[in-house]
Amino acid sequence: MPLPTPDRELLLLWSQAWRYPGIRDQRVLEATGLHPTQAAQRVNMLIDTQAALEALPVEVNRLRRIRAQGQRSRRVEA
Repeated sequence: MPLPTPDRELLLLWSQAWRYPGIRDQRVLEATGLHPTQAAQRVNMLIDTQAALEALPVEVNRLRRIRAQGQRSRRVEA
């Protein structure tokens, strides 16, 4: 099943390098109507799907690495 256009746009926006996080959140809200928490939850769900990996492999793998780094750092702090 192909990745729907709104999900594709969200992943592309989320994977861009933004100078300030607030700008990303504003752009995501404008483009998708999702608030930052909702968008983060949606991105985390999407990057685990095969459709997203097939549609945007570079972006999905980058976001997976970022998520894994965050999980490792939280384990070290705990």
